Amino acid sequence: MHSFSYHLKQNDAGDWRIVDNSRSYLPGQPIHTEHLLATSGRVVGERGMLWTRRWDVPLHSVWEAVSTKDGLDRWWLTRDATLDLRPGGRFEHHWTNTVRDVEPLRSITFEGVPGDAASPENVMRFGLLPDGEGTVFTFFDAFQGHPHPLSLPWTCAGWHGTIDALETCLTGIEVSVDFGLGASITLRA
Repeated sequence: MHSFSYHLKQNDAGDWRIVDNSRSYLPGQPIHTEHLLATSGRVVGERGMLWTRRWDVPLHSVWEAVSTKDGLDRWWLTRDATLDLRPGGRFEHHWTNTVRDVEPLRSITFEGVPGDAASPENVMRFGLLPDGEGTVFTFFDAFQGHPHPLSLPWTCAGWHGTIDALETCLTGIEVSVDFGLGASITLRA
């Protein structure tokens, strides 16, 4: 089993970026790859991360992948997820979210359910924008209501891998990343 986590560093412009991982590395060897830096999330406010990816995939195909059970079964964290895609509907997987808002072919916003693993302050959002023949996909997570995103670097790593799985599902391109582990992690469609 492979695991990885984000270490974040603030640059001169004040943006937080992933620059390291929790594994040891050999002196003189890079601790991250260009792919990791190019696809990593960025801190938003004090309690969220935002990932942005652009794919040469039609918007309707990305929408199907994020808004239907068949689509989710191809890449989501669990293969037994159910989704009632309407405001107030449930997104049930290994925790439960309520659908807060849906804008077809544009966005789905989820919030946690009181008493479940995700608190009501936990907000997740899939966003889609057309870009020529392709789609810009964004994913936002508010880290289960915790006050500071740096307290949950494992969440960043998990979502990064999940978005890599969506990319592989949509493009068929194997995402192969070395998170400083000395071995490649490859996701296949």
